[in-house]
Amino acid sequence: MIERIAPMLAAASPPFDSQDHLFEIKWDGVRCLAAVDQNRVRLWGRELADYTDRYPEMDILRKLPQGTLVDGELVVLRDGRAELDAILRRHQLTSRFKTKLAGRPTPVLSVVFDVLVHAGRPVMGKPFGDRREILAALLRPLDPCRVALSDGVVGAGTVMYEEVV
Repeated sequence: MIERIAPMLAAASPPFDSQDHLFEIKWDGVRCLAAVDQNRVRLWGRELADYTDRYPEMDILRKLPQGTLVDGELVVLRDGRAELDAILRRHQLTSRFKTKLAGRPTPVLSVVFDVLVHAGRPVMGKPFGDRREILAALLRPLDPCRVALSDGVVGAGTVMYEEVV
């Protein structure tokens, strides 16, 4: 069974350029790690809080291979933008019945940015580029309306920052 680990949290930094970094959007959502093992999906976030029953639509992750652990952000999109208030309203629901009902008008998207365990083996020691290739292949067969690979750019962090702002 995959043990729960705490998510690595982002740290603020002034914009910079680097060929050694992947620059990604900072999503307004709920940080969430997802483990697929023992034929089920387990979700958790900061302080290792269990989120599994709050997001039943994330059962789609069960299509990932057994022994997989991915890191990402749960978001609700409105006109292509993450709406923090909407995901926070969903996050307050703890009844599986209520979360299933809420999933219809407020569908949740998992934006995944890293794979930490693949096929039961930790891959955190591998280069980030290698992990991204593994992750892209893992996510390809999943519904992109429910699970998406976080996009990013290498090198031009300052330009990306300016465009996003």
